[in-house]
Amino acid sequence: LTQLAHQAARPPDRAGPGLSGRLCIPTASASRDPTGNGQVCVWTSVCTGSVYAWSGSVSWSTCGARTLTAAYAGSGNFSSSTSAGVSQTVSPGATTTTITANTPNPSVPGQGVTVSYTVTSSSGTPTGNVTVSDGIDSCTATVAAGSCSVSLSTSGARTLSAAYAGSGNFSSSTSAGVYQPVSAAAHTTTISATPPNPTGMYAGG
Repeated sequence: LTQLAHQAARPPDRAGPGLSGRLCIPTASASRDPTGNGQVCVWTSVCTGSVYAWSGSVSWSTCGARTLTAAYAGSGNFSSSTSAGVSQTVSPGATTTTITANTPNPSVPGQGVTVSYTVTSSSGTPTGNVTVSDGIDSCTATVAAGSCSVSLSTSGARTLSAAYAGSGNFSSSTSAGVYQPVSAAAHTTTISATPPNPTGMYAGG
């Protein structure tokens, strides 16, 4: 008889390389304790551990609902067996988006401001797009690009934030706002022409 049970009080796992689901695989027989290996199978994900280890580790590569089974391969004196399935939810990996720089600061209307950002996750390397915006003007680039240039159209105090849209295996996140002052553009006023100087005086008769 092969049975499969989750480790006690385990929350849903996160998708991503290096993160694993921990499962117990007790295998027993009325005759005596079997030897050999048991397998935990999750669709195309498989891990193998010895019967006496009673545990295995599966790395979740994508999000979604899973059904896990434990399959005992059998040995010379014992037949193979497969457990009933148990459900396992794999949730998107949490992300953190941060603005690391915004230059030039201050800027003037119409001038491009280069905003650098990072998107990180303990579940792996996020992919997808990031949009930088002050609520009016915006720019969009990939996570890998690490920056984009936004042209702020009017003067005043602005707050820029970077929003990661998320992807199949990673959840969305938005950075804290950063201050970006947009100063009125400097200008110079000149007189380009004058009347004759000195001018003639008109004497009325």
